[in-house]
Amino acid sequence: MGDVMETPAPLHNRARVIHGLQSARRSDSSGTESDNGGRAALRERYDMRISRKLRHMRARPSSRLLVVDPDDRLLLFKFVHIAGALTGQQFWATPGGGLDPGESYEAAACREMFEETGVRIDHPGLQIARRSVNFTMVDGEQVSSDERYFLVRVGSADVSSRHWTELERAAIAAQRWWRPAELAATTDQVFPEDILEMLRRAGVW
Repeated sequence: MGDVMETPAPLHNRARVIHGLQSARRSDSSGTESDNGGRAALRERYDMRISRKLRHMRARPSSRLLVVDPDDRLLLFKFVHIAGALTGQQFWATPGGGLDPGESYEAAACREMFEETGVRIDHPGLQIARRSVNFTMVDGEQVSSDERYFLVRVGSADVSSRHWTELERAAIAAQRWWRPAELAATTDQVFPEDILEMLRRAGVW
């Protein structure tokens, strides 16, 4: 099912590790010229730490759905986490989720579309964007995801939650169809953060 259990890029592990590296560099920057060797060794150790963490992350390929209705509005779900490693986090995000073993991105997109919106499609349409992102799952696992974004146009704004899992029902607090101006003006957290530019580059808005 969908990615109801993740916090995307701004809260992912790489950002925290790199922040730690930058903080260490700042705190170490007050040293004298004679400390240059020590600072270089410190940077090298932190760089190795980052490399090890990224190398050991589980790969999690994912299909994301940019669902657009006849009025050119975009469907987003509001996720509110009240349990697990992401407790207190809330944000808007697209439908979609991780691939099942042996599943293609296109097949996963079709499956996720039905499971999360109730709409059956035979093909997800154009893949209009791709990004790599590291994030934390609700159980605290840090994963590395290759996300593919598919543009799916639907004939109505009717969305069904009939096939949602219990976890999805617990995490998805709202659904909304957004216009470009509304997305540009909102102060709510929206993922991916460049979703407006993504749709503009694709000629949707």
